[in-house]
This record gives sequence, structure tokens and C-alpha cells, in this order.
Amino acid sequence: MSIQAQLLTDSLIVYYDFQGNGNDLSGNNLNATVTGPTLTADRKSNANNAYSFDGTDDVITFSTSSKMKPALPISVSFWIKSDKTNAVNPVFGNNYQNNKYNGVNMNIGADGAVSISFGDGNGAGSGNRQSKVSNLKLTSGIMLLV
Repeated sequence: MSIQAQLLTDSLIVYYDFQGNGNDLSGNNLNATVTGPTLTADRKSNANNAYSFDGTDDVITFSTSSKMKPALPISVSFWIKSDKTNAVNPVFGNNYQNNKYNGVNMNIGADGAVSISFGDGNGAGSGNRQSKVSNLKLTSGIMLLV
């Protein structure tokens, strides 16, 4: 039996392969700006097909287009490998506003659990956010498909 990866395109908003740039390959032209992370080998040992972040000031800034704020439900998929799990580590977020739970945010908790939150932008109280936390834990040096 052979299993092949497929790129799902139905209702696809954005697709970044991060092969040296932040270009959106979905056709929606929602390119990201890559600032700081260095290119490294991906999970299949393909050189320069993934980014390594220093944990300090490396970021990838995504488009602020209204297309990046879809109605729920949504699906997000990516590979991640973390070398530290002793603190809360942000993975990504969009539509950040100070003192508001807004947009979509994903973190790796100090215990290695991956969490995703959806905020409505109406404030910083728990009633303005929905969150889900994984049962599986990411351990240092292990890759996880989210």
C-alpha cells in the first residue's frame, strides 16, 4: 500500500512552503515577511526547506489581509520541532492587539501541550476567547504535525 501526501486546495486561504522565502503558494498573494530565522534542513533532511528560530527576535510576519481572518471553523497544519519545552513558546498568531484576545494564536505550553485559541477581539476576558489544548505533549527535539 502506498500513501501519498496531498495538497488540499478546497477553500485554501494560504500555503507557505518556506523554501527560502515567505511566498504564499495558494494563489491568494498573502506573502509573509521573514525576519531573522535561518534556513535549515526540513524533517526529510532537505537542505534550506525549513526555518530555525533563535527564540529571541526571529519572526515571520503574515499578511494583515481580511482573508487571514476567516470565519470559524478553520484547520491549520504544519510541522514543528521545538528544542525547549520549559516555558510557553508562541508558535504563531495573527491580528494581535494589546489587551484583547483577537485572531488565532497557537502556543506550546511549558508542559509541551500545544494549544490554539480563537479570540473575538472584544476584550481580554476568557469569555472573549475559545481555546483547545492537545492531549499529546511535544517533547524537546521531537517533531509534531499539527
